[in-house]
Amino acid sequence: MTMIITSLLVLSFIIIVHEFGHLVAAKLTGMKVEEFALGLGPKLITLYNDGETTYVVNMLPIGGYVKIYGENAIPTEQTERSFGQKPVWARAIVLAAGIFMNYVLALFLIGGLLTFAGEPVTTITLPITSVSETSPFIEQGITSNAIITGYLDDQGNKKQITNSAEFIEFIKDHAGTNVTVTMLKDGDSIISPETLVTIVPRISPPEGEGALGIGIQESYTVSYQDVAALSIVPRTFSVTHSLLGAMTKGLGDMVSNLFTKGTVPSDIAGPVGIAKLTGEAAKQGLASLTQFMALISLNLAVINLIPFPALDGGRLFFLVIEFVTRKKVPANIEGWIHVIGLFILLGLVAVISFFDIKRFF
Repeated sequence: MTMIITSLLVLSFIIIVHEFGHLVAAKLTGMKVEEFALGLGPKLITLYNDGETTYVVNMLPIGGYVKIYGENAIPTEQTERSFGQKPVWARAIVLAAGIFMNYVLALFLIGGLLTFAGEPVTTITLPITSVSETSPFIEQGITSNAIITGYLDDQGNKKQITNSAEFIEFIKDHAGTNVTVTMLKDGDSIISPETLVTIVPRISPPEGEGALGIGIQESYTVSYQDVAALSIVPRTFSVTHSLLGAMTKGLGDMVSNLFTKGTVPSDIAGPVGIAKLTGEAAKQGLASLTQFMALISLNLAVINLIPFPALDGGRLFFLVIEFVTRKKVPANIEGWIHVIGLFILLGLVAVISFFDIKRFF
């Protein structure tokens, strides 16, 4: 129950910040804002009415929305304050404002993290879960309770583990040759310093075994390094942009694999997976939760930039068409395209959630 409540609060906060960006931009560009809601579903209470906009709390504590006159339907009365009557630049600002606010939120979260906790440094290791009787590690006296911490590359430089897939690929590429890995033989870095272990990955391992004949799993350890006061602001932008770049690349790779190979990464998470990960981050403390919130906020910004119907990026794409052709796409046609896009997105979320449930529960 705690996990569910925490995840709802985190996701709702991030979504509300996104919608607040739309609200402020709409008012600044002179659009009529009819309603700003916290949550979904039937109205629970009315918080305030400023003479034009009603601020409400709805029954379902999930996200929120802003209702701008004429944005999602043809208004009954065309006025200069309706969304569709505003120039392209004004509508673009409103649509992009939510994305911008998610970026700003991530900056504040990462800045706060660097200020009060330090810069997070994630160390990935590969604990050995099983060793086959014919594994090259047997000759080194390693049967269990050992952890792979890294390996030496072709130039003899130590490489930290970034993910298990990369390590496995390196081992496959070097089958039949000497490979040196760094290990904690007894699984405890406090009483056992790292040891260099040289093994020869097998070219033709027995069926069902890999080149090393071991089972491994990824383990993550997060530590925090102090950041000098004068470095916090530039480091905040640096860390944020680094994460943004990694997310954009990851999204591009995912889309590329989807169209070229018909596959998506097995570690992609939907609402169920995000809820699970949010709960785990909360258990690790406020610093981990803050870092995770920044990641989700940036992720929401990147996803909304995709020119897909029903997303902010899709709506911005229609504005680009209008700007180039000097003609609006008929409102009913654009509306139906967004509806179809929404159903596709909901279907995708349902499929990912199904696999989330299988993976986590």
